[in-house]
Amino acid sequence: QAPARPSRVPIMPEGEALGASPSPPDAASAVPFGLEPFSPRDYLQRYWPADSMDSEDEFIMRFLHGVYSRCQPANGLLELGGGPVIDKYISASRFVSHIVHTDFSEQALREVELFRQHHAEAWDWRLRCDFAARLEHSQEDGLPLEGPGRDVAQRVRDKLHAGSIRQRDLRQPPDGCSVPGSDLGGISVVSVHSVCECAAHDEGEWRAMLSHVFSHCSPGTLLVMTVNTRTTAWDGGASLVRAVPVTPGMVLDLVRSAGFADIDTQLRSDGAHEATEMQETLALSAVKQ
Repeated sequence: QAPARPSRVPIMPEGEALGASPSPPDAASAVPFGLEPFSPRDYLQRYWPADSMDSEDEFIMRFLHGVYSRCQPANGLLELGGGPVIDKYISASRFVSHIVHTDFSEQALREVELFRQHHAEAWDWRLRCDFAARLEHSQEDGLPLEGPGRDVAQRVRDKLHAGSIRQRDLRQPPDGCSVPGSDLGGISVVSVHSVCECAAHDEGEWRAMLSHVFSHCSPGTLLVMTVNTRTTAWDGGASLVRAVPVTPGMVLDLVRSAGFADIDTQLRSDGAHEATEMQETLALSAVKQ
């Protein structure tokens, strides 16, 4: 699987004007995922800087806040291909009983464990926890968008129980992985973000990886995902890495054919939003029938 599902981020050339569509990276020079070494800390420094958020970050966090506020899932959340990143379940931590965080990379999982332990060397997620706290206070209390996220960060830690950070390669079907379903506790949310399209080597593998995601969903399970659509390559640091250029329609077709309903989507794209390194992002929630 992808090194902590590096954020399939198209490159924005220097000097690109805000609001203009960034030129796509040259996919011809990109290499398949997994050929270059992966550094979770470098990945975090590039795509999750401790002191800033861009419009894509805000788009995703607002979407997730809305989904979890509306659905209020009560059992556990399974994060697939979560890498070293914890921000995709900050809002969910208000409601779920526990969080199981998986990724193929031991180094990425160590970053999550450092956060869980509130270790001095852990990555700084305060800005994103503050953002989630402001969303929660604004909706529930009518308070201004202000307030620290220390309690929110601790809430996330409390839901990451000891032993709940596991290795799992999404290229392998669930029955061949090290995270058997019976060992997860009750799961009501399956969460996957910008993994399959960035780690797969071709469309066939992308479809197979999504089928592995869907196989974790029993009837009534809430599926929450974001996908970097229309992306051919992303910056892996040492080199460009190939991505599978999927469209929103392709994603929706697979979700529907896998037996999901109550599908809610939002699309972030340059032109409609402030331009970032990511040209287009599909956010989706659905319920397994």
